[in-house]
Amino acid sequence: MQIAHLIGDLGFGGAQRQLLLQLTHRANLDVRQQVLTWRDETGHHGIRSQLPEGVRQLHLPKHSRVDPVWLGRLVGHLRDDPPDILHCWLNPASHWGSLAARLAGVPALVTSEFVADLPDWRRAVHRLSSAVITDSQAVYRRLPASSRRLIPPAVEPAREGEIAVLTGRVVLCVGGIHPVKNQLLLVEALRDTEDHLVLLGPVRDREYAAQVRALAGGNVTFIDAVQDPRPFFRRADLLVLPSLSESAPNVVLEAMAYGCSVVASAVGDVPVMLDQGRLGRLVEPGNVRALRTAIADPICGEDGPAWVQKEYSVEAMVGHVESLYSQVLS
Repeated sequence: MQIAHLIGDLGFGGAQRQLLLQLTHRANLDVRQQVLTWRDETGHHGIRSQLPEGVRQLHLPKHSRVDPVWLGRLVGHLRDDPPDILHCWLNPASHWGSLAARLAGVPALVTSEFVADLPDWRRAVHRLSSAVITDSQAVYRRLPASSRRLIPPAVEPAREGEIAVLTGRVVLCVGGIHPVKNQLLLVEALRDTEDHLVLLGPVRDREYAAQVRALAGGNVTFIDAVQDPRPFFRRADLLVLPSLSESAPNVVLEAMAYGCSVVASAVGDVPVMLDQGRLGRLVEPGNVRALRTAIADPICGEDGPAWVQKEYSVEAMVGHVESLYSQVLS
């Protein structure tokens, strides 16, 4: 069996980390796998260097949002090196991949979705696929019933290793600097405290990032995306995710795997991940007073590692995906 994975880039987003886990922990299927990308590579910040031996990676540059030449090259590649399954990660991979798969005659198409409020055209795209994967219960309920599959995200067990050198109580927030991630509210909540806030992630909105920097004091450290964020999870006393919207954020599970306490907005599948507040504080999104109160009195994270390995194991995720591959080809 040959599987082609179509994804925009090999950065360190949640989808990219899930793809890497799937490629690295293949279980039962005898498969050949390749990864197709089109956006500029992210250099040492990406997962490209971690792709396992035997996985081919092909970069097909896309020069504009609508690029017929690029689409033709993608279709041509799928015809010249035909996969049994084209697995599209995120949108617009699902959009363009659905069209390319039809034109190239790919036998089976798997798309993915992480947004609950879908416009009609994206629903139509998913109706072309053999199966639609989501890792979020909230999104699952909105997908076409005939082809939807719920496969929760996965994280590896915690590992010993280097620890980030930071002083004081460390509050960690991981994610691109963007209004949806709401770092501005977190900076406001930690003003006049002795906590050391680490904002770990690339700038996704320059104007918003400038606002965050203007409000931040000397207790805030900005760190761009790093190849290995685990030293920060080992050091952090608390992970805070003040997002206004999420589906199933991997960062919550990654922090829990290291026994880190968690405070997060009650959006998407975050309440499910935190077992409805048993394993971490849930706060109303956008409520700075509630966020400040929860940060001052977090729930101990000692039960997190066992919960994550029981409910979000890599073995379970890989098994579900490989079972799906077999089903769509049967």
